[in-house]
Amino acid sequence: MKNRLLLLCLLAALSACHSPDSVLKSARQKLAEFQSAPSPEAQAALEKSLVMVQEEVAKQEAQGHSVAASTLRRELASLQTDYQAIRAAQIITNARRAIENFGQAAKDAVQTFSEALDPTPTPIP
Repeated sequence: MKNRLLLLCLLAALSACHSPDSVLKSARQKLAEFQSAPSPEAQAALEKSLVMVQEEVAKQEAQGHSVAASTLRRELASLQTDYQAIRAAQIITNARRAIENFGQAAKDAVQTFSEALDPTPTPIP
Protein backbone atom coordinates (compact mmCIF):
# COMPACT_ATOMS: atom_id res chain seq x y z
CA MET A 1 0.00 0.00 0.00
CA LYS A 2 2.80 2.35 0.89
CA ASN A 3 4.58 1.59 -2.39
CA ARG A 4 1.45 2.30 -4.41
CA LEU A 5 0.95 5.62 -2.67
CA LEU A 6 4.55 6.52 -3.32
CA LEU A 7 4.20 5.50 -6.96
CA LEU A 8 1.04 7.60 -7.34
CA CYS A 9 2.79 10.62 -5.84
CA LEU A 10 5.74 10.12 -8.16
CA LEU A 11 3.50 9.81 -11.22
CA ALA A 12 1.56 12.91 -10.22
CA ALA A 13 4.80 14.85 -9.84
CA LEU A 14 6.07 13.66 -13.22
CA SER A 15 2.84 14.50 -14.98
CA ALA A 16 2.95 17.99 -13.47
CA CYS A 17 6.37 18.53 -15.06
CA HIS A 18 4.80 18.59 -18.50
CA SER A 19 1.48 20.17 -17.67
CA PRO A 20 0.23 23.00 -19.88
CA ASP A 21 0.81 25.47 -17.05
CA SER A 22 4.43 24.41 -16.56
CA VAL A 23 5.09 24.60 -20.30
CA LEU A 24 3.65 28.14 -20.42
CA LYS A 25 5.53 29.15 -17.28
CA SER A 26 8.77 27.90 -18.80
CA ALA A 27 8.13 29.78 -22.04
CA ARG A 28 7.39 33.01 -20.15
CA GLN A 29 10.58 32.56 -18.14
CA LYS A 30 12.63 31.99 -21.30
CA LEU A 31 11.05 35.10 -22.85
CA ALA A 32 12.00 37.19 -19.80
CA GLU A 33 15.54 35.80 -19.88
CA PHE A 34 15.86 36.59 -23.58
CA GLN A 35 14.54 40.11 -23.05
CA SER A 36 16.91 40.86 -20.18
CA ALA A 37 20.00 39.24 -21.71
CA PRO A 38 19.60 38.56 -25.43
CA SER A 39 22.00 35.98 -26.76
CA PRO A 40 21.90 33.22 -29.37
CA GLU A 41 21.63 30.65 -26.58
CA ALA A 42 18.71 32.45 -24.91
CA GLN A 43 17.01 32.84 -28.28
CA ALA A 44 17.40 29.12 -29.04
CA ALA A 45 16.02 28.20 -25.61
CA LEU A 46 13.05 30.51 -26.12
CA GLU A 47 12.30 29.14 -29.57
CA LYS A 48 12.50 25.60 -28.20
CA SER A 49 10.04 26.46 -25.43
CA LEU A 50 7.65 28.01 -27.98
CA VAL A 51 7.77 24.76 -29.95
CA MET A 52 6.94 22.90 -26.72
CA VAL A 53 3.87 25.11 -26.26
CA GLN A 54 2.83 24.33 -29.86
CA GLU A 55 3.24 20.64 -29.14
CA GLU A 56 1.14 21.01 -26.00
CA VAL A 57 -1.59 22.70 -28.04
CA ALA A 58 -1.58 19.76 -30.46
CA LYS A 59 -1.62 17.32 -27.55
CA GLN A 60 -4.60 19.03 -25.93
CA GLU A 61 -6.47 19.06 -29.24
CA ALA A 62 -5.72 15.37 -29.79
CA GLN A 63 -7.09 14.58 -26.34
CA GLY A 64 -10.26 16.51 -27.11
CA HIS A 65 -9.58 19.33 -24.65
CA SER A 66 -10.64 22.12 -26.99
CA VAL A 67 -10.98 24.77 -24.26
CA ALA A 68 -7.49 24.10 -22.93
CA ALA A 69 -6.10 24.01 -26.48
CA SER A 70 -7.78 27.33 -27.29
CA THR A 71 -6.39 28.92 -24.14
CA LEU A 72 -2.92 27.63 -24.92
CA ARG A 73 -3.19 28.87 -28.50
CA ARG A 74 -4.04 32.38 -27.27
CA GLU A 75 -1.14 32.29 -24.81
CA LEU A 76 1.18 31.07 -27.57
CA ALA A 77 0.07 33.91 -29.85
CA SER A 78 0.75 36.38 -27.03
CA LEU A 79 4.20 34.91 -26.39
CA GLN A 80 5.04 35.00 -30.09
CA THR A 81 3.89 38.62 -30.35
CA ASP A 82 6.04 39.57 -27.37
CA TYR A 83 9.00 37.71 -28.87
CA GLN A 84 8.61 39.53 -32.18
CA ALA A 85 8.34 42.89 -30.38
CA ILE A 86 11.57 42.18 -28.49
CA ARG A 87 13.32 41.16 -31.71
CA ALA A 88 12.08 44.32 -33.47
CA ALA A 89 13.36 46.49 -30.60
CA GLN A 90 16.74 44.75 -30.81
CA ILE A 91 16.92 45.31 -34.56
CA ILE A 92 16.11 49.01 -34.14
CA THR A 93 18.73 49.36 -31.40
CA ASN A 94 21.35 47.61 -33.53
CA ALA A 95 20.50 49.80 -36.53
CA ARG A 96 20.74 52.94 -34.39
CA ARG A 97 24.17 51.87 -33.12
CA ALA A 98 25.34 51.11 -36.65
CA ILE A 99 24.23 54.56 -37.86
CA GLU A 100 25.92 56.24 -34.91
CA ASN A 101 29.13 54.30 -35.56
CA PHE A 102 28.99 55.13 -39.26
CA GLY A 103 28.46 58.81 -38.47
CA GLN A 104 31.43 58.83 -36.11
CA ALA A 105 33.60 57.02 -38.67
CA ALA A 106 32.63 59.53 -41.37
CA LYS A 107 33.39 62.44 -39.03
CA ASP A 108 36.79 60.94 -38.18
CA ALA A 109 37.56 60.36 -41.88
CA VAL A 110 36.70 63.95 -42.79
CA GLN A 111 38.82 65.25 -39.94
CA THR A 112 41.77 63.07 -40.96
CA PHE A 113 41.39 64.13 -44.60
CA SER A 114 41.22 67.82 -43.71
CA GLU A 115 44.28 67.49 -41.47
CA ALA A 116 46.14 65.83 -44.35
CA LEU A 117 45.28 68.71 -46.69
CA ASP A 118 45.91 71.44 -44.14
CA PRO A 119 49.30 72.94 -44.86
CA THR A 120 51.31 73.06 -41.73
CA PRO A 121 54.20 75.46 -41.66
CA THR A 122 57.55 73.74 -41.66
CA PRO A 123 59.87 75.21 -39.10
CA ILE A 124 62.89 76.95 -40.61
CA PRO A 125 66.15 75.77 -39.06
